[in-house]
Order: sequence, then structure tokens, then C-alpha cells
Amino acid sequence: MKIRLDTDGQAQLRYKSRNVTKELQEAGFDIISISLNAENEQKYDLLCNPAFPNAYRAVLEFARECKKRISKVRLSVVGGTSVDISECRRIAEEMNCEFVVR
Repeated sequence: MKIRLDTDGQAQLRYKSRNVTKELQEAGFDIISISLNAENEQKYDLLCNPAFPNAYRAVLEFARECKKRISKVRLSVVGGTSVDISECRRIAEEMNCEFVVR
């Protein structure tokens, strides 16, 4: 059985003193699916209204750290919005992550 976590990717931002990606690895997660939501910080802030500053950068860093510990990391966006799907796909591919349009 595969275990997948769907997340906004802000866990490390919220729990700074913990190594969340290590905890996910130790818990046995096989797939981490992270909502990328936008192609840049400005659009992310507009669409997601994050509670923390620099949330978009934190999401990208969380994905990079997950990739070091979990074999399958997926970035996703919602289709049919003003999000630049091709740019989001490029970001995912650059990070060696899967990419999904929901």
C-alpha cells in the first residue's frame, strides 16, 4: 500500500524548529503531493493569501527538501485559472518532480 500526503507545502515554514521532511520520511510516506498553486510569488500571494511571509519560496524549498528524502514528489496546480500552467510545469520539471493539473 502506498501512503500519500497532500499538503500546501508550508509545514517547514510553520514548524521551523522541526525537520518536517525527515519526519515524513520516517513515517513512511511514499508520495508527497504539494499544491504549487502559481508560477511566481506575486500570483501565489494573490491566489492563496498565505498567513506567512515568503510562503511561495518556502513551498519550493519544502519540495526540494522532500525530493531529497521521498522518491515521489508531485507539484500540482488548478487548471482553468489565470495560472501559467506551462511555467508551473517547467518549475516542477526543473526540480525533478511530477506535475499534475487538477
